[in-house]
Amino acid sequence: MTSFSPEAGIEEVQLQTVDELPDGLAALLDEIHDVARRALQSQMREMARATVSVARAEAVQTSYSNVSRDMDIPSSVASVHSDALGGFFIAHLDATLSSALIDIKLGGQVRPPADRWPTSIDIAILTMMVDKLIVPLQEAFRPVFALDYSIANFETSPNFIFEVAPDDPVVAYKYEFTHDETGLGAMTFVFPFSSLQLLLSKVPTSLAMDTENEEPEAMALDDVEVELRAMVGPTSVAVGEFLSLQPGDVLVLDQWADQPSIGMVHGVPLLELTIGASSGHVAAVVDRWKE
Repeated sequence: MTSFSPEAGIEEVQLQTVDELPDGLAALLDEIHDVARRALQSQMREMARATVSVARAEAVQTSYSNVSRDMDIPSSVASVHSDALGGFFIAHLDATLSSALIDIKLGGQVRPPADRWPTSIDIAILTMMVDKLIVPLQEAFRPVFALDYSIANFETSPNFIFEVAPDDPVVAYKYEFTHDETGLGAMTFVFPFSSLQLLLSKVPTSLAMDTENEEPEAMALDDVEVELRAMVGPTSVAVGEFLSLQPGDVLVLDQWADQPSIGMVHGVPLLELTIGASSGHVAAVVDRWKE
């Protein structure tokens, strides 16, 4: 693999070595990753063209060596660079999920991963899939932090990932994917503490932490505004038909009249809505959260 060197010019920040994350930062990350779970589920359903459920399996604070020791071989391990974080984080797909994603992309039946070593074509597919599955994480961070990223290195073994040192303290968030009660495997995001401390220094002041007293101060996302869009339903028309549209023409949408509209945040479908009116404005009643 081609080696990667971050560009010069990243602002140097003095960080204190810690054995565990401050409570406030841990709480903020917990909220962010709950949003990421919903976004991952939506992204995976779109990729698989099937009803896939995503559940948060665990969140642990430990050393990177402990996390990498539990990564199966072969699997999919990507070191991901972020200029905004000033460093790297790790995205890992276990062997079961890696195998399932290859089969989904190639349009075949999902097979067990036993004794299946990825080919060069498989690796190209998995790199693309990992990139798509990081997008929901970017969307989850967006209300408080612009998380840019690029995959710097992709390997089938954690033993060849050197961007995070074995003794580095990290926080790992694991998600489990299922379809029709059948396990599809798991994905884990691993963040070094150093990058997360830098994140804390860049989040809005309203989310800052009173480090002197080591107590959270308004760490929740309650006051952060997001744009919620209600989508009634799409349709497709020929270019000629579109150009000939006149007032009074009726467009039939690809949605039945009794189907709910969808509430979206940053392109992620999160709510089911019923469209109506209130005080002269178009309004939407929240029916439920999308599963």
